[in-house]
Amino acid sequence: MNDEPNFLDDLEIDVFEKFYNSTLDEVEYARLKQRIESDSVLQMNYLIYAKLRKKIEGEGLSQLELKHRLQNLDLRQKLSKRKRLFRASFVATFAIALIILVFKVKPNSGVALYEQYQNSEIGLPITMSPMEKDPISLAMVHIAKENFDLAITELKKGAKNDTTAYYVAYCQERLGEDEIALKSYKQLSRSASGDLEDKCLFRMALLHLKVNNAKAKDELNAIAADPENLYSNLSKEIIALMSK
Repeated sequence: MNDEPNFLDDLEIDVFEKFYNSTLDEVEYARLKQRIESDSVLQMNYLIYAKLRKKIEGEGLSQLELKHRLQNLDLRQKLSKRKRLFRASFVATFAIALIILVFKVKPNSGVALYEQYQNSEIGLPITMSPMEKDPISLAMVHIAKENFDLAITELKKGAKNDTTAYYVAYCQERLGEDEIALKSYKQLSRSASGDLEDKCLFRMALLHLKVNNAKAKDELNAIAADPENLYSNLSKEIIALMSK
C-alpha cells in the first residue's frame, strides 16, 4: 500500500471498504485490524477514509459514485490549505499566539499519547458482521464505525454481563464521559478476569494519561511487566514515548 500518509490509492480504498462494511471473515478482519493498529500511516489513511466515507454517504451517492469521489479527492491539497489558514491565523493575532504557546500540547504529552492510542482495542470477541441482528453483534459494528451512541443503545438491549458492561464503558469513554468510564473500568477490573481484566486496566491507564502522567506511567509499567497481559507490548511502547 501507499507509504505516503494522507493519500488513498485504489488498493487501500478497496481494502478499507471491506473493513468499513464488515464484509471480511473473522480471520481476515482480525489480520487487517492488527495491521492498521501497528502501522501509523495505514491507521491515518483509514481514519481519513472513514471520515470521508461518512461525509460522502450523507450525499446519497451510489457505491460506484462514492468510490470515484474518494479516488479523486486531493487530500494533500486540503490538508495543505488548512495548514496555511492556521499559520495565517497564528501570525495575525498575537494574543492567540500566546495562548497557543502556553497551552500547546507537546507531541509526547499525556493528552497527545491518549489521542494516539485511544483506538487501541485488542481482541473484539465477536464476529463483526452487518448481517447479524443480535444486539451485541450490531453494537460491535457500530463501534467499528465509531457510532458509539448507537452502540450503547444496542448493548443495553443485550444480556447484562461484564463484557457488555465493558463495551458500554468503552463507548462512554470515546464519547468523552471519562469519569463514568473510569468508574466502570475500576469496578470491572475487580470482578472480571483474563482478557477483560487486561482491557479494563489498560483503558484506565490510557484515561489517566490525560490528567495524571505519573499514575498512568505506574499503571502502564505494571501492565508492561506482565507478559501475559494483552497490552504488555503496547504499554512498553507508550512508556518509551513518554520518556522522550
